[in-house]
Amino acid sequence: MKSSLVASSLAVAALCVAGTARAEEAAAAVEPVEPEDSAAVHVWAGLDFKSAYTATGATCNDGWVAQPCVDIYGLKFGEFVLPMTFEFWGNIDLERYEPDEFSTAGHFQEIDLAAYLNLGGYIYDGITLDVGYVEYDYPGHDADPDHLIHTILKYGFEFDGIGTFTPKFQAKYRIAGPSEGKCEYNFEIAYGATVAKEVLNGWDLGFSLSADAWYVTTGGMDRDEEGSRPEGGWACSYLTAKVSLGPVYVGAQRIHRWEDDVLADGAWGYDKKWVAITGISWEF
Repeated sequence: MKSSLVASSLAVAALCVAGTARAEEAAAAVEPVEPEDSAAVHVWAGLDFKSAYTATGATCNDGWVAQPCVDIYGLKFGEFVLPMTFEFWGNIDLERYEPDEFSTAGHFQEIDLAAYLNLGGYIYDGITLDVGYVEYDYPGHDADPDHLIHTILKYGFEFDGIGTFTPKFQAKYRIAGPSEGKCEYNFEIAYGATVAKEVLNGWDLGFSLSADAWYVTTGGMDRDEEGSRPEGGWACSYLTAKVSLGPVYVGAQRIHRWEDDVLADGAWGYDKKWVAITGISWEF
């Protein structure tokens, strides 16, 4: 029983340090905009299928996974638009990850629930500032969920014909759970560009390219029982290319590891360099 608890703690610690894959690979809160129509609420829903699940470069499953996501924002009450975003994100292991004794094919490995207060528009036009509450839950693992306060600050610099460069700062303070009292700081530099042309009944044929690099801190959480990780460093970078037709897309992602000891080694080390991606997303 003790070995199971230790393994569980290491598993959760590795996942916690990596943070949600949504925060590491795409994003955190959707930047809400005031709806131009009369819709009382806006919903973005997506379902990704990936040949591996990584978070800030660290491998959480080296086999196929499904990752559903739902963002709700733009809630209208008369003329008032609630400046909040509500998020659900999950990871379902489609293949069992052998190094993780708690991994089960066909079951959720991770579920993240979040509510963000969107303050950027009140400070400066173009700034995204989100402050929210997040719960990381790891079904099947013998550990309690992590509860944290998550702050995201970013600003996009748009260049015509080139794309958008976005520096982003994140702070995560864990208020309850296995890593209570720990605080992490992440800094991301991201670039994205998309070209699209309408080809079929209002559907666009598009190509997108994005790149980002992550500087992460470990929040003082140990890598194992004997040693500890450094306070922080450049963990990894991602290069992602996608081709889309309407709401459907396929693509590939290249993961490059920078500093060896920033995140967990072993089962949750850096052992994936390429990830295939396909999925569908819709906003309504």
